[in-house]
Amino acid sequence: KSRGGSAGDNDNAADRIFHQILTEMDGMRAKNNVFIIGATNRRFIIDSAILQP
Repeated sequence: KSRGGSAGDNDNAADRIFHQILTEMDGMRAKNNVFIIGATNRRFIIDSAILQP
């Protein structure tokens, strides 16, 4: 529990952030020389959509 929130609140925040990242990446296919680097310690929950080349 952090700052009065629950673990579910943290999961919802992570889902919103992840969705926003996918939204931002959606229009980048046409751009050249764009690299996105990320890190996680929870690789088993990475959506396959974010791993698309």
